[in-house]
Amino acid sequence: MKILLAIIAAATVGSAATYLVVKKAEPAKQTETRSPEMPKGKVKPERTLLTGKAKAARGETTEPKPAAVAPAGLSAEEIIEELIQFKPAAEKSRNASTRRLIHRFESLNDMGPAALPAIEAFLAKNKDVEFQREGGPSNEGDRGRDRGGDRGGPPPWAAMFGGASRMPDADSLYPASLRLGLFEVARQIGGTEAEEILADVLSQTARGIEVAHLARVLDEMAPGKYRDRILAAARELLSNPPPAGENPSRLDEMGRQYLFSLLSKYQDKSFADKAQEMLVSADGRVNNSALNYLTETLKDQSLPLLYKVYKDPTITNNLAKVPVISAALNYVGQHPQADAMFKEIMLDEKNAAGRWMVVGSLTRGDNLTPETIKARQQLLTSMKPDIKDERMTGMMDRVNQELERRLDPNAPPREGGGLGSLIFGGRGGGPPGEGNESGGGRSNRDSGTTGQKGPQKGSPKGGQNGDKN
Repeated sequence: MKILLAIIAAATVGSAATYLVVKKAEPAKQTETRSPEMPKGKVKPERTLLTGKAKAARGETTEPKPAAVAPAGLSAEEIIEELIQFKPAAEKSRNASTRRLIHRFESLNDMGPAALPAIEAFLAKNKDVEFQREGGPSNEGDRGRDRGGDRGGPPPWAAMFGGASRMPDADSLYPASLRLGLFEVARQIGGTEAEEILADVLSQTARGIEVAHLARVLDEMAPGKYRDRILAAARELLSNPPPAGENPSRLDEMGRQYLFSLLSKYQDKSFADKAQEMLVSADGRVNNSALNYLTETLKDQSLPLLYKVYKDPTITNNLAKVPVISAALNYVGQHPQADAMFKEIMLDEKNAAGRWMVVGSLTRGDNLTPETIKARQQLLTSMKPDIKDERMTGMMDRVNQELERRLDPNAPPREGGGLGSLIFGGRGGGPPGEGNESGGGRSNRDSGTTGQKGPQKGSPKGGQNGDKN
């Protein structure tokens, strides 16, 4: 009997122990299986509720640079604070740095309307942080960097020939500044609240680049709704530009051009009188942004003004007149003052490069009407007896032939070299004064031989329009 009781007691104790072990093991098992979508050791972040930085799970070492990935659970205020402190990395770490910057903005975008109060609060401070790479240019216009030198944008020589108005890039890899990036985030979030925030900034900003970016995003959010406010902001800043600070931003260098471009975009002629006053400065400089605006909005009505600027004695640098001449030459064969400017330049034997430029411009344009083409041919024919330079008359003949070809609707595309080949007659046919007897100063360099640059024998007019212009 004692042996039987001992066996029963032992069985009872063993069952109790087994029950306790199993009971204690059950919570751990539930923790491991409570969420099949969640990796072990991680907690799903609450974007708008958590304020602390999430700690990386113990043992995770696959990411060598955790800072390159936006921490989970940051509030909008904390993300903006990180963006304020953000320092773009040097060239070697550029990719990781760029990914980190983009991720921060995308995190704000993912929050949706919950991010708008923090965005509004920062914009109200009227402060900014520019995301310029160390030792490099601003990201604004980054895609045009190899075309425009250090600062991005159009090539350095583009201003010489006028050219169309230009707006800031909208497809850069990352924003040029924190404020510009927040404009884009608000646009993507959308809604009435985001729209009102951006419209308030439009009424307050004193930066041309911000007005240009706000015009784009507001037009996308509410097409046409803010047209008058955009134009009012542009006119106000052009009339009363803010004083330049001690350390002007690179982003503001093209602010005036952006504002004039907005006026051109909306074909707003109300600023034309003021732009004419700004066209030539007291020291004889031509405001090319105002020039582009006037020619793009007034069209052929700008010809009297262009001719007046062309004859302005305060403009002593002939290169400053190039965009003025270029704009007027679009109307040769259509307007008497453009024809008069063409003739005057052609008869100036001291302005050899100018003569070549104006003759070559006669072929410019893909939509020339037959009437305009014939008028230009007549102009060439009437001028030819007064031109004594055989190279110039040869060029006039080639241009005339090209114009004749354009009169034929069935004419095949011209074969051979580009327009320069047509005008200059091939190798060695460039304008005089560029380095050799035939006027083709580039020919020696192109052929791999060396030669002295400058006027040569047989080219007495060579070099007359070089540095002096």
